[in-house]
Amino acid sequence: MKYWWVNQSGSHKVEHAGSFMWSPRHESNGRINHAYENMKILVPGDRIFSNVDGHITAIGTIQSSFYPCSRPEEFPVEQNKGNIEGWRVNVTYNSNFDKFKHLNYESTIRPLLPSKYSPIDINGKAAMKLYLTSISDTLASELMKLIGITDESFPDVNVEVLNESQVSLINKDQSLTSTEKRSLILSRIGQGKFREKVLLLEPRCRVTGIDDPRFLIASHIKPWRDCNNFERLDGSNGLMLSPTIDKLFDGYYISFSDDGFLLISSQISQDLRMKFQLDSKKHFGNFTHTQLQYLKIHRSKLK
Repeated sequence: MKYWWVNQSGSHKVEHAGSFMWSPRHESNGRINHAYENMKILVPGDRIFSNVDGHITAIGTIQSSFYPCSRPEEFPVEQNKGNIEGWRVNVTYNSNFDKFKHLNYESTIRPLLPSKYSPIDINGKAAMKLYLTSISDTLASELMKLIGITDESFPDVNVEVLNESQVSLINKDQSLTSTEKRSLILSRIGQGKFREKVLLLEPRCRVTGIDDPRFLIASHIKPWRDCNNFERLDGSNGLMLSPTIDKLFDGYYISFSDDGFLLISSQISQDLRMKFQLDSKKHFGNFTHTQLQYLKIHRSKLK
């Protein structure tokens, strides 16, 4: 989970945006814009501080990865007039607090701003052409303290994909803190602390070799629904996989042997094996002792 600062300006206010963020893909002249590129690395569970005209007027929780979208009607056209193709990300906002004028706390906030890609300039105004930038956990914590909000103030991730009874049990567990409950639920969709832990062990897809986190999914080896709370957050119970490989792994069409070779279901034809580039004779690296315990369970369900 990361924290982000978004500068909403012009006629585009949070209340107009409804439940999404949008940016062009690049500048009108075709140049890459760092802030627009940041849209591609947002993940569900990331948190947003929305700055409108010098005030934090809303906080939000990212609900989706980026996807292509033409400029929505709600967005102004006075800038990037010829740039109508862009990226959209779903967001849930909370504006149920007094808007916060950050310029009043310049001396507190300024030292915590990123040295590069700071969201506000030396005059305390929104930095030009910097729509979206990441901020540190330290700055986020300070902002929450100054605004008078807590972690629980951020909207939850949409958990419709979860088994309702399992989520209900987590939410009713009095031994868990609110943060622990949130982490467990986020782990169900491969996000939050679980994803961070898996990335430390598995920086790339075992099969494709892709190492760009934007295009990797933190996949549980032992299914989330069958895990206890420790196993749901255990980084050793996960692999970072590219989307197609994740689909095959999650559906038990592929697995791995203890010595690191790919096991392929008989339901995958030779033609599909070639198209998916699945090679049962290739070694895909070693696993830790704990990973092997989880893989033993996964292999038992290979189709």
